Amino acid sequence: MPAIFGSNKNEANLFVPALSIVIKGASILPDAKSFNQTIRHMLGVYEPAKVEAVLPTIVSTYSSAKFHDDQWDRLSTAFTDYFFLCGM
Repeated sequence: MPAIFGSNKNEANLFVPALSIVIKGASILPDAKSFNQTIRHMLGVYEPAKVEAVLPTIVSTYSSAKFHDDQWDRLSTAFTDYFFLCGM
């Protein structure tokens, strides 16, 4: 009987610490600046003007208030949604 098992609820938690290695200027302990830098990096395959145009929408969708200022959870959720749940 074929079966597939997996979980994508918080898949990116594992990768958040490594972002400071990959993204110049990002902090190992994420903050609002690191969030914006990471989003720009994740969307780096698109034209910079288009990324800047959509950035405010992404920032408001994943607002700090929604995550009770937990920047780690905020960044992990956005990263998980983009790469693991939504698919690129």
